[in-house]
Amino acid sequence: MKVVLCLAPALAIGTTAAAASTSTGVLTQPEYQQLATMFGRIDAVKGTSVRAVKTKESICRHTDGVTVLVSDEKASCLGFAEEQLATAGVVAVEKRCDAKATLSKQLNCLIPSHRLFYRSLETEYRVLERLKHLDKTRRFSSGCVAILGGASKGVASDGRIARDAGQVLSDLRSHDTTRLPAAEDRLFAAENGTTGTTTAHYSLSACTQAL
Repeated sequence: MKVVLCLAPALAIGTTAAAASTSTGVLTQPEYQQLATMFGRIDAVKGTSVRAVKTKESICRHTDGVTVLVSDEKASCLGFAEEQLATAGVVAVEKRCDAKATLSKQLNCLIPSHRLFYRSLETEYRVLERLKHLDKTRRFSSGCVAILGGASKGVASDGRIARDAGQVLSDLRSHDTTRLPAAEDRLFAAENGTTGTTTAHYSLSACTQAL
């Protein structure tokens, strides 16, 4: 949400930016309003179908990045949606690829979907790294940091998942069937370890709004 004062638009923009940069430990009112709206609308979309994920992606895309923090939250939201769509893509091609006549063709068939999957994970990880440093600078509470997605433990976990996905992609490209099973097992275990941890991301209950 943008606030425009007709008599002094430059001053209004400068004041908003200054407020965001000096608000220690709290979300500015524009930040809280935008994030609460985005999280609330996403939480109202039920299910994990491709259609549901695309609806959530649209909600993220239409969120107004009123500050750097909200812009990064928007990017994280889009990145997570992209990751879910890429995951669905990997699953969708498995049977088709398994039907290929040779092992070499099977592996080559899997590469495009795994490439998209890896890129989505790497993009999301980079965004979360930015959020981690921004959350630290703004000195949010640990509970708020967990909601905003910048908790160090969670970011490190996402980094490991991205690296594991990168290793799977590398083994597919090189047709290294000796290392591939172990890489896939690590990726599967890492992803299962994060299942169910994203629900709290859609609530601002632990964050404080500036008065």
